[in-house]
Amino acid sequence: MTNVVKERVQLRAMKCPRCGGPLVRSKSFATGGNFFSWQKPWSSWLKMTVPIWMWGCMKCGKVEFFLKEGREVHHEFEALVANGTIILEFIDQADDGGDTAETGKDRRGGFQRIK
Repeated sequence: MTNVVKERVQLRAMKCPRCGGPLVRSKSFATGGNFFSWQKPWSSWLKMTVPIWMWGCMKCGKVEFFLKEGREVHHEFEALVANGTIILEFIDQADDGGDTAETGKDRRGGFQRIK
């Protein structure tokens, strides 16, 4: 059964990077206890969760995620990089969560501690 829209709705959309179709933002954002929240790897447990917006393509089904507080997280991250608290190491592909360079210990399922 299809939901019926009873009044006119105006939606903002972006172009899907995969097919060019309309990428539409979800009605609400995912947060804290939800699997789809993002966690700052440099923050304490109390302030590490960042809500995200999910956008879905109405043509091909691709889903994109964007940080709800993206500007704030960006400024926090840039300040930590600038003062040397975070040191970036660029890699060619996604990390599989294996051994860390400094300890050699497996960190699958855990978090990465910044010293």
